[in-house]
Amino acid sequence: GYHGMALNGRFLATEEEFQRVPHEVLELLHPEHKEGTFVLENDRTGTLDTLSHTLHAPRKDPVRLRVTAAVVRELRSDLGQLGMVVEKCPNLVSLYLERNEFRSEGVEALSPKLQTCTALGHLSLKRNYIGDKGAMLLAQLMSKWRNKSLKSLYLGYCNISAVGVKELCGVLSRLPLAMTLTRLDLTANFLKEEGAAALAKVLGANRRIKTLHLCGNAIEDGGCKAISEALKDTAVETVGLGQNQITDVGVRHLCEVLKTNPAVTSLSLKSNLVEAQGGMY
Repeated sequence: GYHGMALNGRFLATEEEFQRVPHEVLELLHPEHKEGTFVLENDRTGTLDTLSHTLHAPRKDPVRLRVTAAVVRELRSDLGQLGMVVEKCPNLVSLYLERNEFRSEGVEALSPKLQTCTALGHLSLKRNYIGDKGAMLLAQLMSKWRNKSLKSLYLGYCNISAVGVKELCGVLSRLPLAMTLTRLDLTANFLKEEGAAALAKVLGANRRIKTLHLCGNAIEDGGCKAISEALKDTAVETVGLGQNQITDVGVRHLCEVLKTNPAVTSLSLKSNLVEAQGGMY
């Protein structure tokens, strides 16, 4: 596998690797950024350990950290090393921890370290299967956080159900997060109608969210209706509702929103149960 690492703004990767990294992440980790940048990809050579011991003192500059598929060898040891890196970067502005195979214990181990990262603008825990317990621990962190900078929260493929999303909704509606969060990604979890209804209330209270991804959550027509009602008076511009078992009934509710709220400019309904009639609304 590829062993990649970037230090102090120099992103080391092959052209093929650049093609596989999401565009928005590349923008945040672009070599032209003058702030410190640390990127670890599919680490099997102890790079995380090296990085944790190389950072002898807390860095004062803004730092972007991306660790993908690196916390996989000895979980307790790796989480400890990752925690040391986070602790030495109090001015973290982006933290992407995707496909690292940790569950709720990862959130539990990192939460105390993240408390001091009040400038963090982008947080991703995609594909870590943190579950409802992890969502609860994350909600507890955010309820105490003095972070007034968080703009993007990525929790796709995290095995979260309506139980966990309700815990998150309780804090996403309150200050300071309600004034800063603009992007929420909960793709491929298990929210169903109950979880969608909880999120609908967040959209009513949080008027800053512009991008909402809920693809693959089996919210069905009931959840689609709840989201549609909330979208009538929000700032949301992009909505992802693919693979949610939505039928023509749900599409009709969404079309009413499109008629009344011009803010919604992008709507994805791919791989649902929409028939010819739904396409005519």
